[in-house]
Amino acid sequence: MKTIQEIYNGDLYQSIQEFLGQVKFPEAPVKPRSPQKGTSSDYAEYAKELAFYEESMIHYRRERDESTSILYSLEDELRLFLIEISGWKDHPKADKACSYAWQGGHSSGYYHVFSILCELYDYFA
Repeated sequence: MKTIQEIYNGDLYQSIQEFLGQVKFPEAPVKPRSPQKGTSSDYAEYAKELAFYEESMIHYRRERDESTSILYSLEDELRLFLIEISGWKDHPKADKACSYAWQGGHSSGYYHVFSILCELYDYFA
């Protein structure tokens, strides 16, 4: 995986998308449907499909958890990078400003977090 510094090309929005786009989440398996008014062989086939589905879900959950863990580590790296480029790097209140910006902006996107950090820096630094 590339770091955000390796990806950053001056366009922060595009760089964030490319950076976080490195994480690939698996596709969830589709649960088989029980046959309606089926024969015993239909239900036997359904039982096999259901067993395969359950096994696939175990693998899916493991892969999803690994992807989520990678995403969290990338988000941590991204937070540090946003603090650095917004000017807060060596400021004693950088963690507090980042927490405030993260709380108020990450649901709208990481670029919004950066905007809040820059605005706070203009007011307090």
